[in-house]
Amino acid sequence: MIARVPDLVDEGMRLRAKIATLIKELEVVESALIAWAKDGDQVDLVDEEREGKQFLAGGSKVIVPVVFTADKLRESFADGSDVHVTLKRIAGAHLPQFYAPSTTWEMVPKGGKAFRKLAGEIVGAVIGPALVTACLARDKHGIPKSDIKIEWKRAKEITAS
Repeated sequence: MIARVPDLVDEGMRLRAKIATLIKELEVVESALIAWAKDGDQVDLVDEEREGKQFLAGGSKVIVPVVFTADKLRESFADGSDVHVTLKRIAGAHLPQFYAPSTTWEMVPKGGKAFRKLAGEIVGAVIGPALVTACLARDKHGIPKSDIKIEWKRAKEITAS
């Protein structure tokens, strides 16, 4: 079944509006459940190796656990930061068994357009394109990756002219 483009756009907009409404409704439901869970009877988690508690919220057909985990552990920290210094002092030579050092390069210009413009300004019109080409994200076959986006948020109402 091949639908017409206007029909697809209209259906997409209808679905996105419905999804936005449902997300807001779900947020209200989840907030209320969390409030009940905070004041309700909490029991141990099923997995004894995990720290935390849970409130078992019963519906008419299912029970949904509302889980309160133990404090989250830091997944990363900056090299040389106060946290790094503290952990190095406490863990000593064992620190690499808990955290691995990592160095990455992150793009400074915000977006491809700004990157391309800066490349032209800094390294010139001859080297700039070569730099941009070398920086392209590629798939496993070496083909430059690209995004295809339907920009629902940019949709505008059609007005009669």
